[in-house]
Formats: sequence, structure tokens, C-alpha cells
Amino acid sequence: MLKFQCLLLGLVWFINIAVVMYFLRPALRQVYTDPQIRWWEHSKRYESNFDASFKQSELSGDGQVLNISKTGLLLKTDLQLTDKNNIEITIKLNDDNFIPLSGQVVLHKQIAHGYGVKFDKTSLNKKSAKKIISNLRT
Repeated sequence: MLKFQCLLLGLVWFINIAVVMYFLRPALRQVYTDPQIRWWEHSKRYESNFDASFKQSELSGDGQVLNISKTGLLLKTDLQLTDKNNIEITIKLNDDNFIPLSGQVVLHKQIAHGYGVKFDKTSLNKKSAKKIISNLRT
């Protein structure tokens, strides 16, 4: 009888763990696959005040880069940008120094008229971001 009770208890425990894992697994998977949740991948942001021009699909305009990191920037503009669409940005460091960047609009609710842009993972974007950040440090 005791052996049967232990076996039954073990079966109930196994079913309980299986049910919990069934419902928990999608939430765990999302943490590792959804880029907006992966908080540990964010790079240090540097405050800036650069003027910028941009082009997204048929829309083009001017804005201001409020902060920048190795992986993205925060662009403030009065125009309405579309989430998850590609964007080409040209940042004006000074009167004769313009730096091009490309990325994707990923977030638009941080500040009023502010848009988060995640850079494409190209070597040109990495070099450009490093150049801008080094300019901010000096």
C-alpha cells in the first residue's frame, strides 16, 4: 500500500511539473527571443543634442538626436514615423561633418514625438556610432 501511495504521489508531482512547464515555457522563450524584453543587451546611452535628417519610405524630415548608444538612438521629430520600418539617418556633427546611419524604428512611446531607432548590424553603423560617441566624450 505504501509503495502504491509513493507511486501515486510521484505521478501527481510529475503531472504538476508538466502542466507548469507547459504554461511557463512560452513565457520563458519570449524572454530570450523578444528583443524588446532583453534588457541585458542595452548599451550605455550618451546624451546628445545633434541635428539630424532622416528618410523613412516616402517620408523625409529633420529631427534631433537626444541620446545615442552603440546599438541605437533616440530621435525627436514632429513627424509621425512608423514602427518596425527601416530608416536612414544623417547626423550633423558640425558644419562640415555628416555621419550616415541606418536602422529600424522600434519604439515610439518614450517621450512625446520621440522614436527609438535600433541600428542595423553593419560595420558601417558600428564605426559611425563609435565616431559619434567618441565625439561626445571629448
